[in-house]
Amino acid sequence: NLGARARAIYDTGAGRSSCGAKDVPGYRIEPTDHPGFTVADGNSIPADGKVTVAIKDRQIGTEGTLTFIVANKLTRPIIAGGDSADAGNVGITGK
Repeated sequence: NLGARARAIYDTGAGRSSCGAKDVPGYRIEPTDHPGFTVADGNSIPADGKVTVAIKDRQIGTEGTLTFIVANKLTRPIIAGGDSADAGNVGITGK
């Protein structure tokens, strides 16, 4: 699971799910060939690895896994809508 203090953002426009290593305490960070991310100001954030974590929906209790690209300069985990759907999860958004 994401760390207790990690408050993930669900983003339907994000290219990949991502987080910092601090957001996945106790998980082993694996190597990745992902190049990292370009942020809004044009700067780059390098990828430091990848990790697959167990996830559980707080509302209906379903469980699954999701792979995050680890980039330690990130301040909050981002769950990419497309990554989540590709992993077989269903995303329900609303007001």
